[in-house]
Amino acid sequence: MENIKEVAKVKRQCMEIAGKIHDVVEENLWTEYRMLPDLSRELIEKIMRYESLNKDIKE
Repeated sequence: MENIKEVAKVKRQCMEIAGKIHDVVEENLWTEYRMLPDLSRELIEKIMRYESLNKDIKE
C-alpha cells in the first residue's frame, strides 16, 4: 500500500514538472528557455523513479 501511494505521488510530481515545461514553451519560451534543461533533467529523474516503483508493485 505504501508503494502505491509513493507511485501516485511521483506520478503527480511528473505531471507538475511537465506542466511547468508546457508553461515555459507556451507562454514564456523566449524569456525562460534556460529553465528547460533543468526541468527536463528533473522530469527524467522522476520518470525513472516512477518506472522503478511501478515495476516493484507489479512484481
